[in-house]
Parts: sequence; C-alpha cells; structure tokens
Amino acid sequence: MQKRLVRVGNSLALVIDAAARRMLGLTQMSRLSVMLEGGRLVITPLVGNGDPRPPSRREAQRVVDELRKLGFKQAHFDQLVPAPMRLGTYVMKLDRVGEVSPEVAVIMCRLAELRRLLREGWKASHAIASAVAAYPFELPSGIETRFDDEEEREDVDVDVARAEVELAMRESQCEAQEREDQRLAQEARDRYA
Repeated sequence: MQKRLVRVGNSLALVIDAAARRMLGLTQMSRLSVMLEGGRLVITPLVGNGDPRPPSRREAQRVVDELRKLGFKQAHFDQLVPAPMRLGTYVMKLDRVGEVSPEVAVIMCRLAELRRLLREGWKASHAIASAVAAYPFELPSGIETRFDDEEEREDVDVDVARAEVELAMRESQCEAQEREDQRLAQEARDRYA
C-alpha cells in the first residue's frame, strides 16, 4: 500500500484508511508506537487502544450510563475494580471536586475500554478481561488481573483462534480490494495517457 503525507497545519500526517482502522481496531483515541528502524518508519498499535489518561468525569459518567443501559451490574463492576467498591460509590466519586484517586482513574479507563469493546460486539466476559489487561493496577504484590475460572480461559482460546482466522480473511479481502483499486487506477492512467 502506498500513501502520501497530507498537510495538517504546519505538520504532515499519514492518513489510515477506514478499512485498515477497522481491521486493526484503531479509533481516534488509539495510542501508536512510532519508531525508526533502519530507514523505515514502523507504526505499531499499543495494547489498550484507549487514551492512557482517564476520560473526563463527564465522559466517565456517560460511559457508566451507557453501560447500565446495556445491563451492566455490580457483579460486572466487581470484576473491573482494583479494590472492592460499590458502583454507586464510584459514581459519587465522579461528582466530587478535586483530583481522582489512582484507583478511580484505573476504573474510569477500564470502563471506557469496556464500552469500546462492547460496541465492537465482544462478549461481556472477554471484554472485561481485555479491559483489565489493558489497564493494569499496581498492587504491592505486582500487577492485578482477574480470570475467574478455567472455562473462561478455554473460551478465550477458541475465540482468539476464531478471531485470527477472521483477521486473515479480512486481510486477504483488503489485499484483493487494493489490487483491484490499483488495476482500475492503471486503466484510468492508460486511458488518459
């Protein structure tokens, strides 16, 4: 795939097509690693596509409201919090003035990530596990993550295999579409040359 840089203000930007963004799961809030390797520019999506900063309190409240409409309950919330907390307490902490605690900031990020994944059609159990993994919370014993039982891990393995097959199919479709676009462009150049 060949691209041209686009002027944005005093800078140049690389535009990523919608199909490639969907395939990679990129959004406007995605974080990317940009490195130079031997004269090449390597751009890699980082784990936890959300912004590393927590969303604003207003946006965090909107996230909770949307999740509640989707059936989000205390049992789901318990799987996301680094320390025991009631969902109502979390909502009240969003209303307070002043800085949020690190625990609340992690919860804000995890809930925003959960909402993003559910919008993409993920199963709730897998989305929760991914949101926890994307935003770990440091405890004295190390990084905290939660998987409740072996059955969920087996389901994740099956879904990962299915997702890999689906990704390969999408990649081949994108490559076929790109070849077709190149063929049409060449025909247009030949016609008007």
